[in-house]
Amino acid sequence: MEGIESIFRFSIALLKKNEKKLIEMEFEPLLEYLKSGLFESYQTNDFVKDAYNVKITTKKLIKYQQAYYAQQEAEKRRLMSEAEAIEKIKTNNYHLTNQVKHLEGSYQTLNREHVELANELVNTKVELAKVKDDNEELQMTATELRKTLQVQPIEIENKYKGQIDSLAQKNMELIDRNNTLEDQLAGLEKMLIEMKMRYAESENERELLRRRLNDLKKALG
Repeated sequence: MEGIESIFRFSIALLKKNEKKLIEMEFEPLLEYLKSGLFESYQTNDFVKDAYNVKITTKKLIKYQQAYYAQQEAEKRRLMSEAEAIEKIKTNNYHLTNQVKHLEGSYQTLNREHVELANELVNTKVELAKVKDDNEELQMTATELRKTLQVQPIEIENKYKGQIDSLAQKNMELIDRNNTLEDQLAGLEKMLIEMKMRYAESENERELLRRRLNDLKKALG
């Protein structure tokens, strides 16, 4: 260990002699000074004297060695931990990206279904309005026929009775159709409300996943 101790003594003596200059220097000039300027402050005899005045023992060297190895091991564990964390972030990023893609596909499907349902609702309302108009027209025709029968002989009543019965039957059918369409319309409106709620939930979930994905991208730099 004597050779190693001597090297350390001379090295430490050089650094202590030039400590002030080294601290004040920038990086590039420092590198140049370490290569050629360290010995400018020394006379040979003074250098040797200062070197042997440095108190360093084998015990200290072993202690420094152990501290160095411990530091290297800690740095190695830190780097491994960071690598594992980065890999975990990448995995989460991958899964979140797939979730976003799946959610966007579901969002498009939901949006298309929402449009189709809205169109069906509009068509049902139009048909319902038409049925109501037809119903009102038949009711007016039946009323006119009844007025006519009130002032016409019995033979005319018999003549128009079948027509009145037919109109009454059609009126009942229209009433049934009207009720069916109203039920259908109520069902469509309920489905539309549910679709809008699902649409809003899907939008919120997609926004949440986008934020998490952006956070992961920022964490990865």
